[in-house]
Amino acid sequence: MQRFCALVLFVFCGVVAAQSGTADSERVMGPVNWEPVHRENAVNVDEAFDTSNLAIDRFQIHELLAKDTIPSLTDPETVPLSEADFLMERGRIVLVEVNGAYLAVPIRVLNWHEMINIEVGGEPIAVTYCPLCDSVSVFSRRVPMPESVDSENAGADVTLEFGVTGALYNSNVLFYDKRTKSLWSQLGMEALSGPMVGTALRHLPFRVLRTPEVRIEAPEDTRVVTTNTGYTKPYESSPYEAYFTQPRLVVPVWFMDTRLPAKTLGLGVKVGDKSWFVPASDLMNLELSFDTPAGKVRATISTGGLVVLDAPEEAQLAQTFFYSWAAFHRGTEIVRVDEAEAAAVREKGGEERGVGSDGGDEG
Repeated sequence: MQRFCALVLFVFCGVVAAQSGTADSERVMGPVNWEPVHRENAVNVDEAFDTSNLAIDRFQIHELLAKDTIPSLTDPETVPLSEADFLMERGRIVLVEVNGAYLAVPIRVLNWHEMINIEVGGEPIAVTYCPLCDSVSVFSRRVPMPESVDSENAGADVTLEFGVTGALYNSNVLFYDKRTKSLWSQLGMEALSGPMVGTALRHLPFRVLRTPEVRIEAPEDTRVVTTNTGYTKPYESSPYEAYFTQPRLVVPVWFMDTRLPAKTLGLGVKVGDKSWFVPASDLMNLELSFDTPAGKVRATISTGGLVVLDAPEEAQLAQTFFYSWAAFHRGTEIVRVDEAEAAAVREKGGEERGVGSDGGDEG
């Protein structure tokens, strides 16, 4: 695959990790008048799913919609990139490569479905998106079978199919698997309840690009998820445009880390019990490399979002807003590019490329 942009330059470990020992005044624990949100006719997670062994505080789950009101897609229609004339010129797209096969998923489809169950390169994967966090993650749907579900096949891989609960935790989507009805967190990156509780997800690198970048960078045999989903949705528009331009959140978050503005877009990385957040604004015209206990993560940005160039298999990855990532991963290290070195590199590299999580896929 051709290098995604000639202007992207390499900055080797020119980073500063923000100290996790932030002053208490920079973190906020819980709104004074906290009340869980439960809208009329919304899902009751205790009735709809298996909430046994719940690993989080029940009162922090907000119930906004009925189960499957946001319908996940399983094995949706795809066409070759050369036939994808429905793509909007400035549309944002999640590009994934698995075992040499490529899949492109328009975010304007994910806006209305949030979870796509599909097979790419022989691997069953999930391409996921939560508009409230502008959070993208891609993971394998193969997980080890718990003994409590099937003692004879405990530890063997099972392929799960996921749906959307209609509930939020830390302002982030909660999924469920259709086999055990366990709750799963996109940014928590594991099962939060039921027989699957504590099962971690194996994440895959991804690129969030605009349509012209995909047409340049993706192979001709890339498959593209179409808007012919079987649902009547206004895929040409985004219901989140106003949300992306305002600082407000839809639901309260119990833990708010104020080291960065809440809707700072960046790359979240988790390895074991350690986590990092790389602000997208630091990556203009730059390629960043930083060390984790499992190996190096290399990332940059496009005009559409975060681009993961390389990551160890143990790394769990997400594009996301800072407020929600920090709520899940308290004390996360903020990885910053050394400004003097960055300025020198950018001066050699030409014009900066901005990245916008504008929520709009205007044509």
